[in-house]
Order: sequence, then C-alpha cells, then structure tokens
Amino acid sequence: MAQILESVSVPAVISKEECIYCYQSPYNDVTLDELTRPPHHSLNVCLHCFQAVCNGHLGLHYQVALNVTGSVHSNYINLAKVKRPETRADQDTRNKKIKLKVVEKSEDEIYETLWSLGQFDETALSLQISCTSKDANLSESLISKVNQILNSKSQDMVDQTSSWELAIKPCPHVENFQPPQSESVQQVDSACTDCGLSGNLWLCLHCGNVGCGRNQVGVEGHSHALKHYESNPSHSIAVKLGSLSKNASDLYCYSCDDETKFEDQRPFVTALKFYGINIEDKLASEKTLVELQVEQNMNWDFQMTDSAGKDLLKLKPDQEHGCGLINLGNSCYLNSVLQCLFNGGVKGWSLKELGQDFPQDVVYPTNNFKCQLIKLNNAMKVEPERYPEGIRPKSFKKCVGQSHEEFSSGRQQDAMEFLGYLVDVLDKKMFKNGSNPNKLIKFAMEDRLQCTSCGKVKYSSEAAESLQLPMPENNDPQDLFHIITQYFSGEEVEFTCPHCKNLVKAIKKPAFNTYPNT
Repeated sequence: MAQILESVSVPAVISKEECIYCYQSPYNDVTLDELTRPPHHSLNVCLHCFQAVCNGHLGLHYQVALNVTGSVHSNYINLAKVKRPETRADQDTRNKKIKLKVVEKSEDEIYETLWSLGQFDETALSLQISCTSKDANLSESLISKVNQILNSKSQDMVDQTSSWELAIKPCPHVENFQPPQSESVQQVDSACTDCGLSGNLWLCLHCGNVGCGRNQVGVEGHSHALKHYESNPSHSIAVKLGSLSKNASDLYCYSCDDETKFEDQRPFVTALKFYGINIEDKLASEKTLVELQVEQNMNWDFQMTDSAGKDLLKLKPDQEHGCGLINLGNSCYLNSVLQCLFNGGVKGWSLKELGQDFPQDVVYPTNNFKCQLIKLNNAMKVEPERYPEGIRPKSFKKCVGQSHEEFSSGRQQDAMEFLGYLVDVLDKKMFKNGSNPNKLIKFAMEDRLQCTSCGKVKYSSEAAESLQLPMPENNDPQDLFHIITQYFSGEEVEFTCPHCKNLVKAIKKPAFNTYPNT
C-alpha cells in the first residue's frame, strides 16, 4: 500500500470534508488520548479518483466505478480528525459564563489528523497502517505524499475563495504605482526586520522593507509592516511573501486599508524582479488572506450555552422534524426554503418518488442534481437521526446554484426568489414526466384589464408560486387583511386600448384563476 500511495499523482484540490453519498464527516469530538477504539467518524479518500466515501458507502462507490469505468477502485487513505487537548486558556474561556461564544481558531489548532492506508476487497476495508504524519518510522517519501493529500485545498474552500476574490478591486494607489528603477537586484530579507519573525511577512513594493503582518486567527504577527507604512505614508502597497505564487497574490493598500490588486500585472512583476523574485517560479507556503478569511468563516463555532456553560435544549432529529441545517455563511434563505418544503410547510410535498438508492451510472455524484436531492432527502427524511448536530448542505447548494450568478455566490439572497428558482430547476430537471410535487404550490393568477373609455375587457393569466404583496415603506403596524383586500381591489393604470387606439386609463384587477392544491 505504501508503494501504491507513493506512486499516485495527488491533485491540488480534494473534497475531503464529507462523504459523496451522505453527510458523514471525519470530525470526532474526542482527543487522541480519549480514543479507546477506532474513531467513530472517518472518511476514505479514494486513491484512484480522490473522492471521499464513508465506510457505509465504500461498496457503492466500488461497484459504480467498476460498472462505469471498468476499473477497480480498491485503494484508500482513511482520514479521521480528533480534537487536540485543551490548553489552560481554553479551559479558562470555557469556564466563563458566556451565553454566546464565537470560537475563533483555525482547523489545525482544533483538530489533529489520523490517517491509515487500506484496501477494499468488495466487502470490507482492511487498514494496513495507522498513524499520524509525525510518526518517525515512516519514509520521507510516504510522509510527503500523505501531507500532499492532507494539505490539499478543499473544493469548498476553493469555491468560496473564488467568490470572495471577485469582490477585490484595484485602488488608486495601485493604478498610480511606479516600480523601482534600477539595474541592480535588491535581495529581500527572510525575516521581519523589526522582530525576526519568519512567517506572515509582507514586502513593501516601494522600498523592499520586510515586516510581519497583523496577528490573525492561527497566524502570529506584530504589525511591523503596518508600522513601516505609518513611518513612510507614501509606501502604501505591500505584498504577502508566503502566499505569493504564479496564480495568487495578497496585495494590501495600507492607505485605503483594504485588499487590492493589479489589473495590469506588468508593474507588479517588474517590482518583484527588482527584489529578486521571479513570480513564475514562486511557490506559496502560506494561505492567502482570502483563504484565511474563508477558513475562519467556515470554522466559526457558534455555541449556544446557558449561564452554567451547558448546551441549550434543542429538537432531536426525527422523521417528523427532520434534522438541522447548519448555516454555510449567508445561506439562511436556502435553509429556510428546504426546511419548509421537507418538513410540512407544503402539505404533501415530498421527494419519495426519487427513492433512496443512488444511480449506478454516476461516478461523480457531487455534480449530479438527482444524486444531491437523494442525498439531502435521505438525511432530512429517511435517516435524520444520524445527524444530531445537523448537516451542511454545501454540495446541494453548489449543484443547484452553479448556473445562477447570485445563488452560486456567498452573498445574502431572498428566500422567495430562491423558492421560485428551485421550483423551476426541479420542474426542468426532475419532474418533466410523472408525479410532480411542485403542483401542490402552483396556481394561476388572472389579470382583468378594463378600459375606462370603451368598457372593453382584456383577460390574461400566468402561473405563479407566490403572491408579491406591496407594503407601505414605514414603521407603522401593518394590517395584512387590509393589504390583501387592497391588492385585489385593483389599481388604475395607463393602457393602449386596441379598440380605442389611444393611450387611456384602465382598471387592472388581479384574481385567482386556480388555487394551490394544498
């Protein structure tokens, strides 16, 4: 097995946060010292296609890969994450009477990764090596390959990073930047010139000073790069050295106090060459600012506790209430719509017709909408008891929203707009023929348009899933019955009457043509 792993080519991005068929994750709420048996939660990363599969779905992945590709996917690396022991500072924080805590730690600070190599023989996975990457009796080549897998970027991290990077714009200081002019190359320091810190280093593009950055979650820093700018106000642009590579760069404008970028890379590349840096050969050794921000956003642990530090009571997942949906960052709109549809918000709506079994001809279910629906339905309605802490529907969100500019982003969205979009996608991709649960929430609205000059009437109708009721923009109490009555009373509009041949006044009144079948 070790020889097999050493020979594989590891991709830069691996989805290893949850099983491709369910929401099993590798995270365990115990420390290494507390383990008395193999970890309860783990994932197996296939060394052939680099998809993550839980123990319960290994047979399915094995069979599907064999059916579709004819190849045997039998070699895996099993990953499990266990909590690191609490420090004294952690214990002091936990003992405080705080009702809402936000735990700001990087994943590496919270968890230690255990890994094993194993082979699947159509019925069971046989693990051959069990250790951490710190074990001294392993070859350097094996440790190097394992670390490539462990340190590879997650697909979720890449997706969220891309959406964040779109918001970074050039600033005037970058647009007016002039690189240093000299024939000689100025070598930069390998540590902060003020404190000697060797990581989190920022290079001033104006003079070549190297200073450490600000202290961040999981990253040490003493803000000496910022202090350099404060002493030299015209030196506003700095680049982070550790995350610099051909494909990524962290640029910060201290004058604007914001991230920035070069639209025209030529001045940037020229400045780097002046300091002895060839960006074509530069490899990143640290995470970018955006990756750190995304990681912090993904790993924030909101813990609701009482004054004694005990967890608040919450509903247990069951067949009636389903399971909880964990916020992915601005995903409340998606969670509320899914909970409404799956848990009785629309009487009789269900995905039972899809069944519980995954298609046998889909090797990559993460990109398949039907597979994502089955995965979500199994978690929320078939076996919600498996997820007492809830699930993160990120693969569903990515799959359903991938062709939509807004719903594929991490920005806040309107739940009603998403409901309409989801219903449309379901109609087009899943319910073209046969039973369609979306019919339960659909109805037809009719507009009656009467010309005030000739009295002629025109009728038109359109399908709808909701009523958009206009409400006054004020802070006064709203009477819903009055608003509905006023809506159906109609309004006066301008209208080019085909009978009068003129622009006239007309009375437009909405009415139900059909009603939702609920």
